[in-house]
Amino acid sequence: MREKEKIKEILEKEDNFLVLSHSEPDGDAVGSLYAMGHILKALGKNFFLFNPSGIPDTFDWLVPPKEVKTDISDLTWDWAIFLDCSNIERVEGFNLDKKFKIINIDHHIDNTLFGDINWVDASMSSVGEMVAQIAEKLNISIKGDLAEALFLSIVSDTGSFSYGNTTPSVLRLAAKILDNGLDLNKFTANLTRQWTINKAHLHGLALADSRLELNGRVGIIRATQDMLKASKATVEDCTGLVNYMRQIKGVLVALSLREEEKGLVKFSLRSWGEVDVQEIAADLGGGGHPNASGGKIFADIDKAEKIILKTIEKNLRV
Repeated sequence: MREKEKIKEILEKEDNFLVLSHSEPDGDAVGSLYAMGHILKALGKNFFLFNPSGIPDTFDWLVPPKEVKTDISDLTWDWAIFLDCSNIERVEGFNLDKKFKIINIDHHIDNTLFGDINWVDASMSSVGEMVAQIAEKLNISIKGDLAEALFLSIVSDTGSFSYGNTTPSVLRLAAKILDNGLDLNKFTANLTRQWTINKAHLHGLALADSRLELNGRVGIIRATQDMLKASKATVEDCTGLVNYMRQIKGVLVALSLREEEKGLVKFSLRSWGEVDVQEIAADLGGGGHPNASGGKIFADIDKAEKIILKTIEKNLRV
């Protein structure tokens, strides 16, 4: 792992870092961002944290190493550490005009290797697991706020240790974090007790409208602008809709569509391994993992659904 060694050496020797993760960050993006910040803080480095979308309120219980900025136009840095980004475009509006070098740490199979140093390993459960290995190489103890951030990354991308990317090594890491004092009851309460009643109403509307296609092999659930208005929910409240469809007997591909605005739809695809949904997303200009991918389509929601469904049908081999 020469790349990991290079990253360790750079973190030890250099002193001016920008750490960033993808727009609309999920648990792995937030957890790995905070964890890398905690590492740099422990090393006494000068660093900034950046996410163009900001950190969702659902993670406001997690302790950040410092403020996460949404505007860095007046800042300079020598090294940018990209976390959980398969390409630079995942960080919407990021300006490449400034002179700096890039460290790219990621576990997406479709990563474009855009960094000066690329540590990309699709066998890793999460970027958090990768950041934990860097902490260990630097002899930084995985406990306290660092451990909590890493645990968020891991449970988010392994489905609380239920997905196929749950390896013996990541379970050993989780055990180490628990050995080092993580309060699992408190952590789980903070992570899961985040719904508003508006989100519950939105999910009810979306579930009532869900259906099966392609002889029951594809489950579709949608969140339209009308549903969002009726429930007084936000687009962030759509998180998790796709997982309902993955639980239906006989469904090989779960599809959720989120109408961001008229003419723009974001979609999520999930499977349990029988179908590689990353291939489907890639055909549609998106990306992700074999069992969890997504993207966006500039069309109305009905047309977007037809386009995606046609692409799913083409890729179904079982």
